[in-house]
Amino acid sequence: MTNLDRRPRAVGDEVMNGDWVASLLATRPIDWVTSAINLVSVLEGGTPGPATKARGSAKRRPFAYDAPRRGLNGLQYDAMMCNTDTSGTSFADMWGALQARLTADPGLGGLYFTAWCADWPLHAPPTHVVRGHSPLQLSGHKDEDVTPYRWVQEAQKATGGALLTVQDDVHASLAQLPCVSKVLAFFRSGNTTNGTCPGDR
Repeated sequence: MTNLDRRPRAVGDEVMNGDWVASLLATRPIDWVTSAINLVSVLEGGTPGPATKARGSAKRRPFAYDAPRRGLNGLQYDAMMCNTDTSGTSFADMWGALQARLTADPGLGGLYFTAWCADWPLHAPPTHVVRGHSPLQLSGHKDEDVTPYRWVQEAQKATGGALLTVQDDVHASLAQLPCVSKVLAFFRSGNTTNGTCPGDR
């Protein structure tokens, strides 16, 4: 990976550098064989075949108070995430955190770099989570990388809520799956569900 960063190779319009390697490492499990074949081919001095595109986030649209309603309000999302962010918000802080991730994980540590919280003016104290007595429904995707499954496991340990595990690696696929009815039942009746449901494979 480091060698390709120092001496990138090109085949047609495709540039093979460290970012190219990271994009193959971030493909879905169903595409791992193709990614491995391409990585080995390049490692041995050959050329890759057609690469499977890594999953990527859709381009974020600008949001404002008067923006049309959509599934995600970016202004609200940023406020929720950045208000409780305890890391530094200067460029130097964020760049230093990126370099630390790259050192810890050269393969994928540098895959995501966002500046959404850059110079965010407010830092609210983190919410102290305690176990409650009212019903709580949690859900998580077993193999996804956007919100790792261990986070929902930690949330369940802290809150004691019910956990529905979706057996896939697709972020936010639950809305398109039949088992979304189990989560909707919580909002409609307060009934919670543990266990698993088939995901988007």
